[in-house]
Amino acid sequence: MRGSFISSSPSKVAVLSLLLTCRIGAFDSGYFGMTKKSHHSRLSSRDMQRMQERHGRYAGSNKLHSRFETYLGVQNEGGESDNANGNNFGSSEWLNDIPKNGARQPPGLSGGGKGELYDEEDLKNLFATHLNIMDQLQIDEDDDDDALTDIPPPPSSFSVHDLVMQAITEETPSPSPPSSLTKLLKKSSQIRAIATDVDGTLLPPKTKSPHPRTVTSLRNAILHAADDNDTNRTAVVFVATGKSRKGATDSLGPILGPLLRDIPGVYIQGLYCVDARGRTLFERKLSTDAVTVAANLARRFRLSVAAYDGDDLFTPEVDELTEELHTGYGEPRPRVLPGGASSLEDYGRGFHKLLLMDSDPAALVAVRPLLEEAAGACGACVTQALPTMLEWLPEGCSKAVGVRKVCEALGVDPTTELLALGDAENDAEMLKMACIGVAMGDGTDLAKECADYIMDSGCAEGAAGAAIDLFGFGTESYS
Repeated sequence: MRGSFISSSPSKVAVLSLLLTCRIGAFDSGYFGMTKKSHHSRLSSRDMQRMQERHGRYAGSNKLHSRFETYLGVQNEGGESDNANGNNFGSSEWLNDIPKNGARQPPGLSGGGKGELYDEEDLKNLFATHLNIMDQLQIDEDDDDDALTDIPPPPSSFSVHDLVMQAITEETPSPSPPSSLTKLLKKSSQIRAIATDVDGTLLPPKTKSPHPRTVTSLRNAILHAADDNDTNRTAVVFVATGKSRKGATDSLGPILGPLLRDIPGVYIQGLYCVDARGRTLFERKLSTDAVTVAANLARRFRLSVAAYDGDDLFTPEVDELTEELHTGYGEPRPRVLPGGASSLEDYGRGFHKLLLMDSDPAALVAVRPLLEEAAGACGACVTQALPTMLEWLPEGCSKAVGVRKVCEALGVDPTTELLALGDAENDAEMLKMACIGVAMGDGTDLAKECADYIMDSGCAEGAAGAAIDLFGFGTESYS
């Protein structure tokens, strides 16, 4: 909240504090994935005074924090606060769990009650105000009686809603989602296919393991689409990734990985696309000139290089960064060039793409303009999925192109029948092309700009699974 509301009206702050303390139970859980409500009885003014007398710094802080913990689902299994003293209000880290795009809960997903009167950003502002109130009141144990005399009695007639709205209207309105959620939910009835990125969308960068919700939702969607006895409206689910096919399959674990072998896929940034039987639908490789340009720049700036030929990865020299493609990202282990080839240019079968890597992102910032300057003359283009990697591709190719090729083979119109999920620059065109493009909450700015909807949560919190449940299909459980 802005300081004008807090500093200019201490009495108003005190009243709002007490109202929040005794009425917080009226705000029901309204976020995706949270179904529990906070059930708390209302407190009389005498009860509130007793709470003040029991707590030195702030009336009811421990009990109110417990309510917030219940509301946000941050208690541990034992039901106790994560903080040893039972009061985590000294930290505002838990506020990060509140959705960021200000979108109201769609009909049918809300817990009901007063929570439907305020959007998520309003509630976040109120909770932030609560933290500021605690710091400003500074009620010490020795000054409890004096402090209480400064708090006016509750008005004989007042509206919690009016007071809340008076507070939040002083805050700058939150931006609306890129598209009306209501309209998107209506459009979702047209969806016949789902295309999803892998790294940063299904696989979190740190854990490299998909969230359980994502696993369940994606698995159910794949099985739902493949059910021969099901007359569902959806045709297929497939991945659209910069990884090789083997790399994607191995990375997604024992549940999702095997399913990828029996569905179509867009691999290596759209340069290698297959149908459900593994037959090639579309394929493009770099020209010899394009390989030479990238190889020369790699040598000049001492960059690590990995060259993709389907599921085979090659490198002029194995080092820590090329090895990390296997150990950290699940790709096939890059091998030294075969057949006595001394350089990438000598490899006879051609490459789908080259990765130019450096542990320092700033080094790639310097190289990218040089690649882009040379791209047109040699029929190539540059994209980026991770700060430490530049991807050198044949001109005119991208995930979006690959997705379009697969959709054509399936008889799906991507502009009216595709749900696409992504998080990075290389997903942007795909998100923009799709009927509904959804960006992860922790995605890049470009991905968000091109998306129709931005998830409140990130990849590590199961945002992809939530998006499939919201806009896609396959909510049935398959054993």
